[in-house]
Amino acid sequence: MESQPDPNKPVQLVNSWDEIVEIDVRVIREATNETVYKGSHTVGPGTDPTVYNLVKADPDGIEAFTTVVTVRNETRRVTIETNECYAGVRAGVSDSGKAFASYDIC
Repeated sequence: MESQPDPNKPVQLVNSWDEIVEIDVRVIREATNETVYKGSHTVGPGTDPTVYNLVKADPDGIEAFTTVVTVRNETRRVTIETNECYAGVRAGVSDSGKAFASYDIC
């Protein structure tokens, strides 16, 4: 069975560290290399704000988007597709102060 399109993919920032951090986020449509979202967010300890959702990019069926995050001078990137098998992106800083970007898939 083929995966069906599902553009409802939140981009959630995570701060599991014990200090306030500045997280820069960029979301890129892979097909055109277009930046569909760019922002800088101050995120306090223990907070997990959702800052974007791929549905806002109005994807044409199943498309790939890369989320790039920079926090504490570390950059991480992760690419997901707008199909029902992918969950949204979680990215930010771990409890050890290291940058990360991840997603769940079925």
